Amino acid sequence: MFKGRFDAWAFRSTTERAWLHAFRERVVDSIGRRYLPVYRIADGEFRYLLGRRVRWGSKHPIRDGLGVAAERLGLIHRTNATSWGEEYSPSLRIELRRTLTDRIRSIAESGYLATLLSDNGVSLAHEYCAPFCRYMAYHDLCFGSGNYVPFHFVCELLSSPGWEELLEGRRVLIVTSSKGKNTALIASNLTEMGVRDIQFVNVSANHSMLDNVDLSTVRMPVDLCLVSAGVGSANVLVQLKPLATTALDIGGYLYCFENKAFVAHGVFMAPERARA
Repeated sequence: MFKGRFDAWAFRSTTERAWLHAFRERVVDSIGRRYLPVYRIADGEFRYLLGRRVRWGSKHPIRDGLGVAAERLGLIHRTNATSWGEEYSPSLRIELRRTLTDRIRSIAESGYLATLLSDNGVSLAHEYCAPFCRYMAYHDLCFGSGNYVPFHFVCELLSSPGWEELLEGRRVLIVTSSKGKNTALIASNLTEMGVRDIQFVNVSANHSMLDNVDLSTVRMPVDLCLVSAGVGSANVLVQLKPLATTALDIGGYLYCFENKAFVAHGVFMAPERARA
């Protein structure tokens, strides 16, 4: 999958096309009908949950291993910022790992975990795949063919043929830390793509795991929620349950709706509406 660059792990034998089709059907069927959260988990989320791991497939595995050992022994101290720029006090790390685990549990029971579990040639997050699966089993978190899809499936839904089912004529709520000119560009581009109504709810840029999402001003009904809040997107997603619709963690793909030339994950771009 992913243009031939990834071989995603799976719990049962299937094809990418069949898997994506089944995922699309459930996502679309839930729009405006029932709560369906989708949380994406990759290297940033892995590292927050499991700590830094040795990248044995990197160019300098020994140096990487020494760095991990020094960090665990307290000989060096790294920033508590996530790859998204969120920053949490070191004293809160254990508590927030529990919080994130609880949020993942809730999402896993109601929707999907779009997780980066794959064999590929660039050694991206390989060191976390098996430990993450053990982590899920240890905490008795539901994780299997019924609620797992590959990490990039969400971007695939929004960028490949058939994206119209998700966006055209829909009332969309976007939860993000973006403001001002950025959200104006997003709204303008989505309107061009046929989105019927666009609302924004703002969350913090650096501690979304701690945010309480204010839905009091949201115009109902909402057909689709798009969330871009870093690791803390899990915290946001569970708070969108009262809206009773599909809620997708789209991460940095949101930039594609702000700038049509932006390429997410080296492959995915905003779709273009067919001209009459």
